Amino acid sequence: MNQGKMSFLVFLLLLTWVDTSAALDFSGQVGTGYQGVKNTKGEEKSELTTNTSLQLTRPFGQGGQIEGNLRAERGSSITGTRQSFQPSLKFNRSWWEFSLSGKLDENSNIVNQVDYEGQNKSIEAGLKLTPFKFLPIELKYSKSGRENLRDGSTQQEIVTGSFKMLATSTIGQSQTRLSLDLTETENVPREERTKSSLLDITSTIPFRQRFKLECSLKPGRTESLPMDVTTDSLQAGLGLTAQVREGLQLGTNFSLDKRKSTSGETETETTINGQNYTISYQPLPPLKLDTGYELSKTKGGNKSRKLKADLGFTPEKQGFWGNNKLSFQDVKIEDSAGVFQSENSQSNLHSLLNLTSNMKVSNQVNLSTQKQYSVATGQTSKTDNLRLDLRLNHQPFQALNYSLGYGFVQSKPQGGSKNTTNSYKGSLSYQLKLAGKAIPVSLGQNFTVSESGNKETKTRGTDFSFKVPITSSLAADYALGFNQAESETTDNKTTRNQVGLSFKGRRFPFTLQTKFGHLDSTQTTTRTFNATFAYPIWKNLSLDLSYNLERTEADPETTNLEDFSGKLGYRF
Repeated sequence: MNQGKMSFLVFLLLLTWVDTSAALDFSGQVGTGYQGVKNTKGEEKSELTTNTSLQLTRPFGQGGQIEGNLRAERGSSITGTRQSFQPSLKFNRSWWEFSLSGKLDENSNIVNQVDYEGQNKSIEAGLKLTPFKFLPIELKYSKSGRENLRDGSTQQEIVTGSFKMLATSTIGQSQTRLSLDLTETENVPREERTKSSLLDITSTIPFRQRFKLECSLKPGRTESLPMDVTTDSLQAGLGLTAQVREGLQLGTNFSLDKRKSTSGETETETTINGQNYTISYQPLPPLKLDTGYELSKTKGGNKSRKLKADLGFTPEKQGFWGNNKLSFQDVKIEDSAGVFQSENSQSNLHSLLNLTSNMKVSNQVNLSTQKQYSVATGQTSKTDNLRLDLRLNHQPFQALNYSLGYGFVQSKPQGGSKNTTNSYKGSLSYQLKLAGKAIPVSLGQNFTVSESGNKETKTRGTDFSFKVPITSSLAADYALGFNQAESETTDNKTTRNQVGLSFKGRRFPFTLQTKFGHLDSTQTTTRTFNATFAYPIWKNLSLDLSYNLERTEADPETTNLEDFSGKLGYRF
């Protein structure tokens, strides 16, 4: 069914469901155009493009409303063609809401020969019910398919369908959340199918004002056919939070994760028991401490413990001190016999200092250590890492703003050579005033030195740009970029120049923008030209033109890429 017929059916359904005597709010955009593309092989393709967007809003019954949307597009690129169709409907009443939407995407190769074609399609329906204020219910069903075609034969077709339900009950301060997720995925050519279901029930019950009890239960099942693999899972949790006094909160949680997989006559079972303890303490309003200790043990397998602590300083009013935070985390894993397996510790410091109202210094420091036990060698390896980022931002006056940055990264494995990177960055922007006109100027500089063993690599880059308003309608901009990477074996240089002109008509309100680019690197030279033209012909009728050309000169051949498009659009 083509897009025109589907559009007609959608809006016919809209008119059927609503009162035709009610007020109608109808808007949208219709566009058509031409596009031509040419790739590096000289292959060309041109065709008409379309872009349609329609919106309809209308009263529905008493106090209700109906909304309809339709989007349809078709266009080309250098690699292929794409068409998309997306209709949607929504009915809204005082205590219920129904929505229905669909999507169809098709892609194919348009040059040389059609050697690829793909199609994605989906449909989704949703229903929200509020029969009682304390019991909102949401239902959603969706089905999607992805199909890849090659040389006219199906290579892959995946179909996925799902049903979801969410109900939340709030009685007093107690809340219970129930969700159900059913999903089925089918690989049609391979005749493979996977079904999964998950039920989630979570309740939060406060009592005696200072205590809060939270319990959860999550049973689930996954089935794979024709492999005949079934996995049953059960997750359960029980937690208690106590507000001992103002600013001090204690918490504990016990969890169970049990999984059982069956494949033919083979059966495996995994059980993980976990528990954690938390303390949240705020002695002073700007200062807060959060700590946690977590234990996890797999039956017949590894056991782990995790320790974390966060110390934060967040003043209500930003003075000299900004937001500051210090974090620490350590995770250690042992096997069932208590033999060390791995450990990962990490510390982070983030600080912000407001030296003045327009000068700020920020700092980020990360220290980490990884330890890993090797069964093959019977030894433990260790790697220390350090990362530092320091930045200064300053605006001495309104027209000038600059920033300076320094970065340091180091990785030092035990018994090996360390890898180090130092980076320096700086940027400046200035609003230059000349003959009563503002000329924005920006300059950026970066320099990096990396050392690995006895090898050293240096990279440096410079970016400079400015924009000059020549007249009230005409402006020019220029950008220069320079990059260089050098080591013992290589020395690559790249220079980029770009000149742009923009014109905005006064008598005839059209806009024209052009850009000329030249990129010269060690191996290639690339020239680019881009032009766009926009003209509001009459009221809501507009014309947009675009042209792009890229020419790359490299040994042994020169290649060209071209793309031209024109679009005529009308809004109503």
